[in-house]
Amino acid sequence: MGEYWAELENNHHYVLVDSEHARTYYCPAQEASNTLARILNQKNKIIRNLKSKNLKVYEITRNSKHVAYVLDEELAKEFCMDHEDCSYNLIKISESFQELANQI
Repeated sequence: MGEYWAELENNHHYVLVDSEHARTYYCPAQEASNTLARILNQKNKIIRNLKSKNLKVYEITRNSKHVAYVLDEELAKEFCMDHEDCSYNLIKISESFQELANQI
């Protein structure tokens, strides 16, 4: 997994550099660019840790929208019993990395 960082471009705006997908994204402010880089790097760190431990991860959805990723199936089950239009599914981290990245 690649890293993310902020760079000043053309002395007037910042870009978020994405070495994971070999792309850059325009960001109007340095603070926004640095915050996004920090969030994405933290996400990659969490996913690496989960993959190395071979943990089961469940995604909770409600009204067909992502709610949370949890490690405890009982927690997912209880949450869904208390909320309408809720479901949870076991996900495979290695196959779902791009989906996770797009939702963050």
